[in-house]
Amino acid sequence: MGGFLLYDKGILDRWIKIAETFRKRLGNPLAISYIVGERFYFVSCDVLSYKKLVAIYHILGDVNDEAECMSIFLEGEKLLAEFADMILASYDIEEINEYLNSSPELGAIGRIRLEDGDEFLRKYLGDYTRPMEIEVENIFILEEMKKYFQTELDIK
Repeated sequence: MGGFLLYDKGILDRWIKIAETFRKRLGNPLAISYIVGERFYFVSCDVLSYKKLVAIYHILGDVNDEAECMSIFLEGEKLLAEFADMILASYDIEEINEYLNSSPELGAIGRIRLEDGDEFLRKYLGDYTRPMEIEVENIFILEEMKKYFQTELDIK
């Protein structure tokens, strides 16, 4: 794996081990929420930010920066594919797709809500709702994430 941003195999392995601890103590749904809905989501956000930069540089006509961002984005896509393979080595693809198709709340807030419920969030954050722009972007990110967990039936 290359050095995309701050992610290396050691960090990805550590996240898989943490998810395994969640699975042992709290079950598969929470483990999948952590590893896919939080960690894979955060890496996806970073990778997709470079895809946006490619589009911006293309509009601005800055070919040098566009090419560099495209190279980083492609490296990030490879990282996501490898991370997805690591996740699939530990979790059933059907359970992951069931989670992704449930339109989950992504990020740490989603896992906290799943684990501790709305009362915990209200206690510490008040009436927390994400701004509409973030919700719309998360729908796009979720659809991009699903591409890494497709079954052969989904591809056809």
